[in-house]
Amino acid sequence: YNLSMNLIKVYVSVCLLIFSLTPLFAQSPTSSEKKLSEIEKKIEENNRKILPKKIRKKAVEKDLSIIARQLRYTKLKLKRNKLELKKAKNNEVKTKQRLSQLESMYKKREEQFKKRLVEIYKVRNLGFIEFLFSSTNFSTQTDTAFYFDRIIHNDINMIHALKKEFSNVKKEKERLQIQTKKISSLRSDIVKQEQNLKKETQKKERIVTSLQSQIRHIEQQNKELEEASQELTSFIIKQSGGRKAYHI
Repeated sequence: YNLSMNLIKVYVSVCLLIFSLTPLFAQSPTSSEKKLSEIEKKIEENNRKILPKKIRKKAVEKDLSIIARQLRYTKLKLKRNKLELKKAKNNEVKTKQRLSQLESMYKKREEQFKKRLVEIYKVRNLGFIEFLFSSTNFSTQTDTAFYFDRIIHNDINMIHALKKEFSNVKKEKERLQIQTKKISSLRSDIVKQEQNLKKETQKKERIVTSLQSQIRHIEQQNKELEEASQELTSFIIKQSGGRKAYHI
């Protein structure tokens, strides 16, 4: 819409310029030559205006190319981060499940151990009484006591092993939670970076569009001015009897 309005303004301006030249066609070639000189100066002025705009447009387009590469790299980082976050969360879930299993095993083994201690205590007390009133020799009683001690020792070792493994898995869970938190934080930073790059892209694209519109406006104006220049030149040549006129 802005470009169309600019073109209409240019067309009107050139028409007014041509209409302003119409009376001069009936005047001397010198007056027409002055008007022609003004047109050519206007064209030169437009050319001076258009050059920095083209340079600026090229520079902004280069910036857009750099931002596009940064965006592609950012998208790759987001993709890798998404996979890492998914892996970390899966590991965290597995660790929680393992912790739950170990806790259950520990409690079960501890409960069994307590019951065994009670049973051994009962059997030992009963065995001592039986030993006093029976013909069982001391060696048999000693073997039985050794057997019970061995069972208790194994149970204690098992409980300690479960407790140690539970502690290690708990530490791993805490490490994974920290890792997941860091990955999530990094993801937020990357997303923010991507959003900033997109905003910068939109800003640069608006600048390019504006410059392109201005360049087209000036180019269209020059085109109209050159057409008017050619018509005026033809008029001057005719008025001078076919001789080439010199511009002032």
